[in-house]
Amino acid sequence: MRTTFKTTSLQQTSRVSRRVGTALALSLVLTVVTVGLAGVPQPDAIFYGSVTINGRVITALDNVSVIGRVNGVAEPVGRYRMGEGGTAGNNYVLRVRLEAPVAGSPQSPNAARLEQDLLLYVKQGSNPEVLATSVSLTAPGMLQQRNLSISVLPANCVADAVVDLADHQAFQNCVTAPGETAAPECACADVEGDGDVDLRDWAWLQTGFTGS
Repeated sequence: MRTTFKTTSLQQTSRVSRRVGTALALSLVLTVVTVGLAGVPQPDAIFYGSVTINGRVITALDNVSVIGRVNGVAEPVGRYRMGEGGTAGNNYVLRVRLEAPVAGSPQSPNAARLEQDLLLYVKQGSNPEVLATSVSLTAPGMLQQRNLSISVLPANCVADAVVDLADHQAFQNCVTAPGETAAPECACADVEGDGDVDLRDWAWLQTGFTGS
């Protein structure tokens, strides 16, 4: 009985070992196939500089982000929120993931490829992204200063295509207390797109004032 028990145990151990070995081999094959379907990783490209909106230089305290995109890729290939990490001061530092194309392979969903044009967008609060510039990704590990400047229409609470005294009055009716959420009808006065209407939004309103 003892001999039979030992033989059976050895047989079971052998079968388990073979199964584990087969699983590991299959996993390795799948890994190789997965790697082969993506581009070859390259050193990241880095862009940095100042951001200006309507002539006002953005600081690390502003709710502003710089976003990198390339055509054909849904996800951003880089994103930086002002003040992130606390090391860039009032500048942005955008790191873009790069890869070299491989014949017959699809592009990774969050990576740019060499020779593509990188589109740099500026996003203020929850407002739409605004295209600032484009740059060609010519070399791996490239480092460039790109100062970004965009113009956006400040709050126009009275739909007449101008920002005037009527808009100022509408703005005053929408001002909220600290930490209070603005009413839905006051969305036009929330220029920063941060949910409230305060003096920071008032400063943005002044940039588009027509004087009438």
